[in-house]
Amino acid sequence: MKTLQLSSLRSKLIVSFLSVALLPLLIVSAINQRAMQEALMTSANQSLLATASQTALSIDAFIANNLNAVRVEAQLPLVSRYLSASVEDRTQLRTDAEAVLRALNRKDTLNIISYSLITLDGITVLDTNVGQIGSDRSQQDYFQRAINSGLPFVSPVRYSAQTQTMSIHFSSPVRNAFGEITGVLALRYNSNALQRLINQNTQIFGRSDAFAILFDENYVRLANGYSTNSILKSVVPLPTPKREQLQAEGRLRPGSSEEASTNLPQFQAGLEQMSTQPFFQTYIADSRELKAAAATRLETMPWSVVFVQSRSSFLAPIRAQFYQTLGLGLAIALAVLAVAVAMGQWLAQPLLHLTSIMTRFTAGNLKARARVASQDETGILAACFNTMANQLEKLVQGLEERTRELEVSQAVTVAVSELSRSLLDSRKLLQDAISTMQALFDLKDVQIYLFDRATQTLQAFSPDSQTPINPTCIEIESDIPMALMVLNQ
Repeated sequence: MKTLQLSSLRSKLIVSFLSVALLPLLIVSAINQRAMQEALMTSANQSLLATASQTALSIDAFIANNLNAVRVEAQLPLVSRYLSASVEDRTQLRTDAEAVLRALNRKDTLNIISYSLITLDGITVLDTNVGQIGSDRSQQDYFQRAINSGLPFVSPVRYSAQTQTMSIHFSSPVRNAFGEITGVLALRYNSNALQRLINQNTQIFGRSDAFAILFDENYVRLANGYSTNSILKSVVPLPTPKREQLQAEGRLRPGSSEEASTNLPQFQAGLEQMSTQPFFQTYIADSRELKAAAATRLETMPWSVVFVQSRSSFLAPIRAQFYQTLGLGLAIALAVLAVAVAMGQWLAQPLLHLTSIMTRFTAGNLKARARVASQDETGILAACFNTMANQLEKLVQGLEERTRELEVSQAVTVAVSELSRSLLDSRKLLQDAISTMQALFDLKDVQIYLFDRATQTLQAFSPDSQTPINPTCIEIESDIPMALMVLNQ
């Protein structure tokens, strides 16, 4: 029980010291870490949004430049004259027109797939890809939109199962000298150019764990800096009619719903709210790490660019600070623990001494007294204990003396009664009783009064008196055998 109390007292002191020392540190560290995390998140979000906006501007510039280029190229005199000419005249102009298209095609041999001239009835009359000459394109959106609006047009990204390529068409109406539309000039561009733009902006950002994704209006990936395997896959499974329509148009990967999509509803929700909240957190494909994302829309197309970065990368300073704080906290804890043990020993020692003295006192050692070594509360407690112990010791001694007195009185009474009953020498008995009481209690004067039945009075007996005592006077009955008075003067 003593060991348990000692341990409990020291534990309380140690916990108190550690709490006073470490609790403020923990609170300040938590507040600082939270503020730092919010600052890093804000900075990272702004950086992601700036990079996403820069990427969107690059893609907008790419689309705008190609639209402007095809608009200018559609007004080349030889192109306009070729489509305005009759069938017979076109034969004479064909070689020169083909040379113009081939020259345009050589502007970017890496990305340009073909240039086409299409008549008003949608028939391809010239194409740098000779296999497409004579094909009917009257139902293609890049033909109809250019004819109907009279403005340059850019098509969605489409996948061609025939050529196993993804491409995007830029088209512009061709006009004659009177401003009349005579046909359409179409430029087929490899959509890998979009992927290269995405990769270039990712490299500019300078983070290996950051990347951009380009989405169309149906949230189908058109370019992906994380994994090209997900291109032409939707973020979440689309309704069957919508999926089949997009697959028929070549705008979605062929196959079942699982093959043509991923299952990232959190990502989808973030994309849908980009107009009001461009920042969100999400998971990407097979990655189980939470990512921070910022999204923005393009100006030229109903597309959106999302720039994504791992939270762990820009929150790395917080982890470093956490480990520093942890090390500092451990060092402080060890120092405080050493001080707490020493202080606990110093503060608990008087109490332990007092506990030991009280244990000895309660075990029966009434002489045990505490050592008063200080004037503080512990010293006052020890002094109070000593005072209490002194009073208790005196009380016990008084009770012991009173007990001895009662025992002697009882012994004398019993002796007198027995002697009177047996008619022995009453004087000797009374003298012995008086002598015994004087010796035991240090009395100067002792008198015994005997009851006289005849006179119904008490008669005093003194050791000095020579008057004999009538034995009948000390015949004791059971009710009142005698009266005894002892005087200590």
